[in-house]
Amino acid sequence: MGTQRDSIEILSAWWTGYFSFSPVVLVLGTAYLAVKIRSEFGPWIVFGLWAFVVAYAMLRFGNPSYRYVMLSVPFLSIGGAFAGRFIIESIARRTAPPALGTPKKRAVATAATVVLIALTLIPSTATFWTPGFSSSAYMVPLQRAGEFVRTLPPPVDKILVSESPIAAYYSGYAPNRVLGSRWLPDGRTDALAFLKAEAAYIVYVGVPYYKLRVLFPELQSGATTADFELLFDAGGLVSGTHAVYVFRVVS
Repeated sequence: MGTQRDSIEILSAWWTGYFSFSPVVLVLGTAYLAVKIRSEFGPWIVFGLWAFVVAYAMLRFGNPSYRYVMLSVPFLSIGGAFAGRFIIESIARRTAPPALGTPKKRAVATAATVVLIALTLIPSTATFWTPGFSSSAYMVPLQRAGEFVRTLPPPVDKILVSESPIAAYYSGYAPNRVLGSRWLPDGRTDALAFLKAEAAYIVYVGVPYYKLRVLFPELQSGATTADFELLFDAGGLVSGTHAVYVFRVVS
């Protein structure tokens, strides 16, 4: 139950941030696409992406990300433009001729609508990139893991295996000394042999389909094993997201 609640909280923060990007465009675009769902293909793309993000988070495969729905932006923008035009034309039809009776007044009304929609893109985007944005809290454990790796004695001839680019960045390791777990051999025996020969530390992220969890499910418990020594718990589970651990590979 707690896991489901955590997923709902993460999705809530994600939707809040997604909505704050461009609330006018999102509202108008969604309304237009909902009306056109039977006659156009675009709505199925947008609503399909949203359904994927919700299912992805609820099933604990990973955290929702804006990159998963970036394809929805042009469809929402086009839909928002059509909806905005419809609103302007509806107002014009219901307004007394003197109010919008001249080309100049119509142009001013149209420009004001365009400016209103455009301005929703600026403050929200600026806010998104400031520290403390709600969705960024779930990335903090990955940063902590990388900062902890930076404090460890740097191995002379071995690499860091990291399942997080954020952790890799904060580790201070040169790019040519960091390897993603996806490049490990597919078999457990071969992967373990590679880690013992080439890697000093690993940053483990408990996403179900990530390779370290698939090959070494015991790491999810966060306990020291014969092959991996737990050095640091970055607090991923406490934060409501996936486990994030730093292990030393026992040679």
